[in-house]
Amino acid sequence: IVGISVFSVPIFLMLSGKIWLHKKDGVSLKNLWKKIFRLFTALAFWSLFYAILNEINNTGFEKNRFIKNILCGNYHLWFMYMFIGVYMVIPMLQQIAKNKTLLIYTTILAGIFASLLPTLKNLSIFANSEIFNTIITQIDYKFVLGGGFYFLLGYLIDDFIINNKRRFALMAVGFAALIISFLLAYYERLSGSHTFNWYGTYMINILLYNIGMFAAFKKEYNISEKLEKSIHIIGEYTMGIYLLHDFIKNILNKMYFALEINFPDVVAVFIISIIVFIVSLLLTLAIKKIPKIGKYIV
Repeated sequence: IVGISVFSVPIFLMLSGKIWLHKKDGVSLKNLWKKIFRLFTALAFWSLFYAILNEINNTGFEKNRFIKNILCGNYHLWFMYMFIGVYMVIPMLQQIAKNKTLLIYTTILAGIFASLLPTLKNLSIFANSEIFNTIITQIDYKFVLGGGFYFLLGYLIDDFIINNKRRFALMAVGFAALIISFLLAYYERLSGSHTFNWYGTYMINILLYNIGMFAAFKKEYNISEKLEKSIHIIGEYTMGIYLLHDFIKNILNKMYFALEINFPDVVAVFIISIIVFIVSLLLTLAIKKIPKIGKYIV
């Protein structure tokens, strides 16, 4: 499940890059910072919410922990920090996207430092190499890392897929990369490790899988007008669903174990996921209707 669903955040970034970087008239800094402000207010509100919730679940109030949780946010809010950072550099990414040579150069550079080197570091031959780790630590390459890489990649791959032949080729590569990811994760478990290193967002195998999934989504599918409208409505509330889902998930998990329901794990995960999605969507719809502040927190 982890291996299959790991594409979600990268695909969101790639689709965002496709949309934002194709804007011919550029982007207004005023409008851009309005969007950043909305992301920031949502992050601030939910960081406070989860920090309070954390103190309620813990025995006794601890000031330093509370402040740390407000400033750092709940574990799943990392995406908000990353996306705010990507939004801040959109004007620069747009300038890179206008120059195809610079675009390809930057994307290759990002691929090397964001994906290739971390993947090599995951191999036992390099993991304990002092020379290798010293080199990649001392090279200051932070500019080409992070969500901006997938942002540019989405724009670049979108222009590359000009026919079904290329699209199917990328989908085939993505499927092969997913199978390899399963095998690597299985080997890792056999060796006694219970981490998910090979499912990391920037591992080469996951990078290729993400490209394949992007190619699959590239096709314009013929769907009914009613279904298309439903997808647009859900799309409008995805941020709220994301922000709320951990809260709902924790409540359902407690109920599940308290009631001693005995479903197979795969079935339980599927049922809980559906309920989390529906409840989060309904709560987002309700919060969105709160006058003046609703649109700033979901």
